[in-house]
Amino acid sequence: ERRTHKPEVGGSIPPGTTTSRTFRGSFLLECFLDLCVIINTMNNKKGFTLIELMIVGAFAALLVIIFFLQKANIEAMDRDDARKTAINAMYYALEEYYYPKYGYYPDTISEENLPVIDPEFFTDPFGNNLGIEGSNYTYEVANCNSKNECQEYTLRAQLEKEDTYIKKGKK
Repeated sequence: ERRTHKPEVGGSIPPGTTTSRTFRGSFLLECFLDLCVIINTMNNKKGFTLIELMIVGAFAALLVIIFFLQKANIEAMDRDDARKTAINAMYYALEEYYYPKYGYYPDTISEENLPVIDPEFFTDPFGNNLGIEGSNYTYEVANCNSKNECQEYTLRAQLEKEDTYIKKGKK
């Protein structure tokens, strides 16, 4: 159906200008067509106004800020996942390798007494080794005898985006 379009805001459309559309179309399509008619009837000035450039610049700055905030969150979540993977590797090495072989848990863990896992798992994402002050990883033992043979332990990882990740020995 054809109808004569008269804009409600801004610009003037010459009398008799029509747009071709059906009233069954979506609201957004109608708005877009209205905008096209208004733009086509405005003076043919070239370039952008200062306000338009400022709006585009502000929008671009907002997108950059959002990008870097999300990037930082994603990187922190990746580091947390790496910490959980390391704690799980230590846990399974203790439960499936060390305890069945020796019948107790060691008083400290390292690549020497847990050779079945990658030595890099003992280093947190910031380069601090397990047991060193400032490390995101801790290994705590309990119920140890005089030979440092322990019956319980707790592995912990300090996470950035979640609570501390904890794994305790089964025995």
